[in-house]
Amino acid sequence: MSAKAIIFYSTGDPNYNTTAPGGSLTNSGWQYEGTWEGFLGTPIAPKYFITARHVGGQLGDPLLFRGIAYPTTAVYDNPDSDLRIWRICGAFPDYAQIYTNTNEVGQSCVVIGRGTQRAAPVTTSNLLGVKTNG
Repeated sequence: MSAKAIIFYSTGDPNYNTTAPGGSLTNSGWQYEGTWEGFLGTPIAPKYFITARHVGGQLGDPLLFRGIAYPTTAVYDNPDSDLRIWRICGAFPDYAQIYTNTNEVGQSCVVIGRGTQRAAPVTTSNLLGVKTNG
């Protein structure tokens, strides 16, 4: 089974979950988000960030990360997904580290994203009883 998207399904309030979480979720990933073409880009190495290909962008466009604009110098598409990796001029002061542990079964997951405007929910129940978009 695979997921093509993750949909926020809690409230229609457009101001809900629009700031970094606190408590046990402090530093759970929000600190690595930059602004790219009005959406998000995540630094993943000193000179690279990842984003969704469908967001677009052109060489020279900047990722705004922690108040600094980092212009792009190269782009790499993954032919099997909607992911795109951009190379920047300069170097990020910090970036999301790759997960190397093998203990993720049964653990919580924090997902951060920015999509379109929230609308009325469209749900259905599948055989697992999980609500899905569709």
